[in-house]
Amino acid sequence: MKFTIIAFITFGLLLAFVQCRSRVAVTKYEIKQGSIFTGGRSYDIKSKTNNIRFSTENELFRIGKKLTLLENGKPRYFVTHKLLNLWSTWSITDAITGREVGQIKNKFKVIGAKIHAEGDFGKYVIKGEFGKHTYKISKNHHKVAQIHKDRFHLHDTYGLKVYGNEDQALMILFAIVVDEIRQH
Repeated sequence: MKFTIIAFITFGLLLAFVQCRSRVAVTKYEIKQGSIFTGGRSYDIKSKTNNIRFSTENELFRIGKKLTLLENGKPRYFVTHKLLNLWSTWSITDAITGREVGQIKNKFKVIGAKIHAEGDFGKYVIKGEFGKHTYKISKNHHKVAQIHKDRFHLHDTYGLKVYGNEDQALMILFAIVVDEIRQH
């Protein structure tokens, strides 16, 4: 009888622990780089978990790079490469307000690479093995997104997982800018 009561209490505590753990939402995307006809500067982004569709537009005949991230066909963010900086620097502009909301900077490290993004949206650190196309995005030392390159595709294709309630468009934008910094 004593053993049964202890077993029920243990089971109840275990059940309470499992139910109290916070569940983190995970949104998955497939980011596919455009064809050679677009100069490799367009991306098609498909969500594997919701109905939101992202894509990019670019200005090919421009000094410096400028990409527009579209959410369901409407501009969400503009990202522009600033040419006269020592390190690769990109400005992020909110397409709705027309206001610059942050920057992405490729920071030099003796070993490896680290990219910082900061602005109205907070501070993010992007680091990992860029040569192997595997990296993570952290905010306040917590992983908020993870990117990896899918093998065996004709075009560069990346898998993106976004954890929690992070701005999905911003995480996609970070993944695209990292690809632009790495390849071009």
